[in-house]
Amino acid sequence: MGGPSPLRATSLGILIAALAFPAAAAAHGCTDLPVSTLRFNRIVAGDVVEHVATAEQIVRLSSTQDHPAPHPLMAMAYALDSQIRTVHRIVRQAQGYCDAPEMVTIAFGITRRDVFMTPQAAQAPCSRGAALPRRATCPYHGRGRP
Repeated sequence: MGGPSPLRATSLGILIAALAFPAAAAAHGCTDLPVSTLRFNRIVAGDVVEHVATAEQIVRLSSTQDHPAPHPLMAMAYALDSQIRTVHRIVRQAQGYCDAPEMVTIAFGITRRDVFMTPQAAQAPCSRGAALPRRATCPYHGRGRP
């Protein structure tokens, strides 16, 4: 479709960087270092931020030059983030000191979720249920229509 997603591209960049560090350490004479612990965490957004917008604003928010707006009554926007945390461990070796991280934690996920709905969609229980599943008030949400 339109190329890799930002999350996939970020994940690939992190993986490449993580694989390159041992080679960089060995190039500087740092060998036989203790193994680092690698952890992955996810970042989870808090509550959904709701906005009321006109149909024209929704089309402008959710369409691109190549793709029309997927839904005329609502649009969703996400903020993605990635973080890398390192707990350093300095190891003395014959040629000097080397950094052999004790732990590397990589976290990524959605940090903010905004939902834009027209006034009509914001008042319709099924539309709200589709956009805000935790606050679903539609009798058909999750079960399909009879």
